[in-house]
Amino acid sequence: MINECVSDQIQPLLNRFDGDRKPTLLSRQQTADYLGVDLSTLYLWVKHGRIKMYGIGGKRYFKENEVLDSLIQLNPQPGYNQSVNPNPLSR
Repeated sequence: MINECVSDQIQPLLNRFDGDRKPTLLSRQQTADYLGVDLSTLYLWVKHGRIKMYGIGGKRYFKENEVLDSLIQLNPQPGYNQSVNPNPLSR
């Protein structure tokens, strides 16, 4: 009985995270707006390998999940050793 109740509650959550779901694609302008930067900044980030860009037929796209994954944490956790990576933007 408890298993059924828990299963009924968890299944809708699991359906949200279906691994077969297609990634959301963003245009260059949408990505720049999303990150609050200029297109020239976005271009430099792509050029330096900080963010991945995809294309087909002259169109350029960014995967939303990869844009989020490219963000780095700027507020170190307690005990963070700054000398390990003194410049977090240099990847």
